[in-house]
Amino acid sequence: MISTNCLSWTNCLHRIYEWVGENGRVVFRIPAGAKSATLTNLMEKPEGSPISVVDTNKVGVPVSPYSITSLRIDYPDAQKQ
Repeated sequence: MISTNCLSWTNCLHRIYEWVGENGRVVFRIPAGAKSATLTNLMEKPEGSPISVVDTNKVGVPVSPYSITSLRIDYPDAQKQ
């Protein structure tokens, strides 16, 4: 199950619930223009370094059995452009 919440004009938060009970990798296809992605905890605090977004606009993240994984996608600040 995937839930998405855009927090502002500069980022969106995606939550993934792994319900099958298996390790795996989830690949997100995201809109063009993203500058980075960051795994966060459930309180939306960053965990680890930002993940660069490649030219294909895809971001892959590992998932563990029965886990909730949160991924924040960051976009350039539209007001600064």
